[in-house]
Amino acid sequence: MGTSQSLIKALRNGSQADIARAISLIEKNGEDMSEFLDLLYREHTSPAPLIGLTGFGGAGKSSLVGALAEALLKEGKRVGVMAVDPTSPRSGGALLGDRIRLQHLFPNENLFFRSFANKGALGGLSPILMESVKILEVAGFDYIFLETVGIGQSEVDITHFADVVVLVLSPGLGDEIQFLKGGIMEIADILVMNKMDMPSANISLAALEAYARLLDEPPTVVPVSAIERRNIDVLLSKIDKCYEKKQETKELEKIRKERNKALYHSWMMQMLEPIVDQRYSEGEVPYIAAKTFVDRIGRCLDEH
Repeated sequence: MGTSQSLIKALRNGSQADIARAISLIEKNGEDMSEFLDLLYREHTSPAPLIGLTGFGGAGKSSLVGALAEALLKEGKRVGVMAVDPTSPRSGGALLGDRIRLQHLFPNENLFFRSFANKGALGGLSPILMESVKILEVAGFDYIFLETVGIGQSEVDITHFADVVVLVLSPGLGDEIQFLKGGIMEIADILVMNKMDMPSANISLAALEAYARLLDEPPTVVPVSAIERRNIDVLLSKIDKCYEKKQETKELEKIRKERNKALYHSWMMQMLEPIVDQRYSEGEVPYIAAKTFVDRIGRCLDEH
């Protein structure tokens, strides 16, 4: 108990080293993890706005996150950034890693960055990443950004996680048509047309606004240029207003209940996977093998 208590106490001071140590403890999934998480969830904290940025690769999500973080740091805010990266086929770790992002903002004690490997999970939202949100809240962070790997429609899973969902697009790629067809626009609270410094940007912006109007509840459209730092303050204002509106309408409560449910499912699947693998024999009919296993679990639960 002493080690977990001392780590929780250290987290309240919000040092980079202690935050990293807490996340590593969950990644290792050791014997003391249950004790640590139990104490972590007993901490009374004010939830930090969790902003999810999604979109196809090449839209400039990383540059935009950097611009948003820079603006908030200038206001004296504490900012956490979690990036879901593609997985290395050899190491299983995050392929892009921490080194090539947000370099110009470090060192800064008010900024914490961590990249996570998606490891093939739908939307890349692993339980370790989800628990990291709570760690950053206990550490007193004001904003937490989640940048997902650009893989398309599977990122719909982000709706179970983020308080405000920002869909990032860029001119000339036709992303808006693909997202409209895939229903991804409908999950976004804010549509961002990035790279407004490009010559064709205004044409793409007009198309995006037209497509957005086709939706039953058209999301806010914000044109920005992350490189030129254009309209970054406008985007932050829209994010804040969206978050405040969800607070007032109690929608945030619903989102956080969904988040906890998704986290429960993620932990359950991770814990069951090795057991399930051990029970499957080559040559069995997959459906029948799975149903037999689940029926056995159901009978055990009924008996107890």
